Amino acid sequence: MTRSDVDALLNGIVFSYDRLVTPYIGVDECVNNPKVVEAVTTLCNRNLASAAGPLWNQKQVRSDGSIVYQMGGRSKSQPKCDFLGMPVKGATWDDERVLTLLPAHFHSWDHPVLLTGDHGRDRDGLARLLRRVVKPVLSEKHHERFSLTVLFKRGAITFDEYAMRVVDFFKSAHFEQGFKEANL
Repeated sequence: MTRSDVDALLNGIVFSYDRLVTPYIGVDECVNNPKVVEAVTTLCNRNLASAAGPLWNQKQVRSDGSIVYQMGGRSKSQPKCDFLGMPVKGATWDDERVLTLLPAHFHSWDHPVLLTGDHGRDRDGLARLLRRVVKPVLSEKHHERFSLTVLFKRGAITFDEYAMRVVDFFKSAHFEQGFKEANL
């Protein structure tokens, strides 16, 4: 996905009064944790967020060897079934694909929030892609209408601490237009 792709997508969105005011929360694979899921559920239940969902798929293999992808991956409490198969160890969802799923949420929400642990150490990682592709478009062309807030998990903190900081951020946040990032 390029800056031009993001710009074209945002240009094509027609204003509607049915748009949801509270943010959508997109969850990256690297912060997929029960404590984070619990925090996101709390935010939705308190009407601080209107919806949430994963921005990644988990590759799974069925007993016949066929491949299937499950949005957000298999929950540990989910019963085993051959229709969905079993997770493929070591398979990950490419950050470029996360980037392609994120802008689609601007169709219903003016200000999605992304939860991620990717801080930009990887040259082609999500943080660098966001800063290189999405940030310029939101900051320069669409800052009056759209925003994206990225809440990075600092590597040294626990998921419990990150989840609490995410909830605290939402309680006190005013979602500014453009591109904003915070290290929690």
